[in-house]
Amino acid sequence: LPTTELAAYLRKCFDYGRATMYATSSMYSACLLHALRYFKREQFLVLRYEDLMAMDAAATLRLLSRFTGLHLDDSTAAKARGQCQPARLRAGKQGKADAPPNAYSSSSPHAAEMLAEAAPQLEAVFAPYNALLRELLHPRLSWAASDHRKVAQRTAARLA
Repeated sequence: LPTTELAAYLRKCFDYGRATMYATSSMYSACLLHALRYFKREQFLVLRYEDLMAMDAAATLRLLSRFTGLHLDDSTAAKARGQCQPARLRAGKQGKADAPPNAYSSSSPHAAEMLAEAAPQLEAVFAPYNALLRELLHPRLSWAASDHRKVAQRTAARLA
C-alpha cells in the first residue's frame, strides 16, 4: 500500500487517537509496517504482552536499559522488583494475586465461555496480520491457542 493509504487506514482503525475498538487497534503489523517507512527496524523493541507479564520488573528494566543505551544502576532495578512487579509474580506461586485483573472482561463470570466461542473467529481474522508480523519481525513470532484461553469459573463462583 502507498504510505498515504496505509496512514488513512490506521487513522480509521484507531479512530483518530481514541483506539476503543480493540480488534482493529490490535492489528500491530499494520502499525509496524507504517512505522517502518519512517524508522529503522533496529529502533523498535517488540515484546509480546504474554512475555512481558512473565518477566520480573528488574529483568524488564535491564532489557529496556540495554535496548535504549540508558544507564540502569542496581539500586533502581532492585526498587522495581517490589513496586512494579506483575500481580501474579508478586503473589508468588502459592499466594493469591494482590491486584485486580488487567481487563474488565477477564473478571466476567462468563469470560471463559465467551472467549472460547470467539477465539476461532478472531484467530481467522488475525491470521493474515500475524503472518505479516512474523514477516516483519521474526518467523517464530506467534501466539499459541493457549495464550488466549481462560479457565472457566466454577458454577458456584459464577452465581456469587
